[in-house]
Amino acid sequence: MRRKLKFFFMNPCEKFWARGRKPWKLAIQILKIAMVTIQLVLFGLSNQMVVAFKEENTIAFKHLFLKGYMDRMDDTYAVYTQNDVYDQIVFAMNRYLELRNISVGNHAYENKGTKQSAMAICQHFYKQGSICPGNDTFDIDPEIETECFFVEPGEAFHIGTSEENKLNFTLDFHRLVTVELQFKLKAINLQTVRHQELPDCYDFTLTVCG
Repeated sequence: MRRKLKFFFMNPCEKFWARGRKPWKLAIQILKIAMVTIQLVLFGLSNQMVVAFKEENTIAFKHLFLKGYMDRMDDTYAVYTQNDVYDQIVFAMNRYLELRNISVGNHAYENKGTKQSAMAICQHFYKQGSICPGNDTFDIDPEIETECFFVEPGEAFHIGTSEENKLNFTLDFHRLVTVELQFKLKAINLQTVRHQELPDCYDFTLTVCG
């Protein structure tokens, strides 16, 4: 009993010297640890490339579609006048239509069957509303209505400034809740080729909201 207890509390090396048996169980455990570690490292490298690609494209999209955007602005970006709102919408629409000619990255429009996805410009506003801050009075119907305008990538026209805008899309600011531009883009991350991996394809859904 004493000998069995002594052997039971031996470490693998002591058991090997006592009986001369190869520690195959220990070898299996080491092999498992090595395999799991390799998988974690590979997954971490792949995930790092995904995160890096997403962050790089997010910064690129801000510079492409937000008028006057600069990196030092962090996440704060705002417009304060009605003309600024129209100018931002027109700017983003022009950039969307000219994407293939101005984008450094390999961005493209998403295809829906035989057509390319359009940019949706939507305004959400109260169904009825009358606001007079000077008299501290308002009359609001809380039901939200939505009006959208769609811009097709293949349309052969140029959108000018807000003064030249003839799209028949006017924002109703006194009832306006929010206005948003939404569109989808696709891209391929070719950096994975350097790591002997197949390129990854990405779908981006972008929303400019205010």
